[in-house]
Amino acid sequence: MARLENTFQRPGYTTVSPYLMVDDVAQQLEFIKNVFQVKPTEDLGQNPDGHTEIKLGDTTIMIGQGRPQWPSRQSMNYIYVESVDEIYKRARQFGANILLEPTERYYGDRECGFEDNQGNQWWCATYKQTLSRDEMNKRFETNKR
Repeated sequence: MARLENTFQRPGYTTVSPYLMVDDVAQQLEFIKNVFQVKPTEDLGQNPDGHTEIKLGDTTIMIGQGRPQWPSRQSMNYIYVESVDEIYKRARQFGANILLEPTERYYGDRECGFEDNQGNQWWCATYKQTLSRDEMNKRFETNKR
């Protein structure tokens, strides 16, 4: 099949595509669907190897079943969302281990962090303001105690 575009990457994918390798694809998919309120772009049963995909904003996240040659491993993901507070509430509701409650960060984002039941960390942020390097440094020094 010929390429539709003159590009090196698959249409609809960003240059970097996270790939979660997990023990339970269905469980991971359910967590992401519930917390981020998104739908998978591939049905779970569509691929014989259990691979599925889900889109968060402009990014496709691939999810695969761990196996001996490609074992499950934890990941850390940083995601910009419209409302950190809403994501945080749903993460708590669906059993996430909270790492950071919604907090105004010195670099201008409102951020929270949580870990799902497969050990993946999700750091979510809502951009609030652009700060100069000097202002960030001052805020960091003031709040590091």
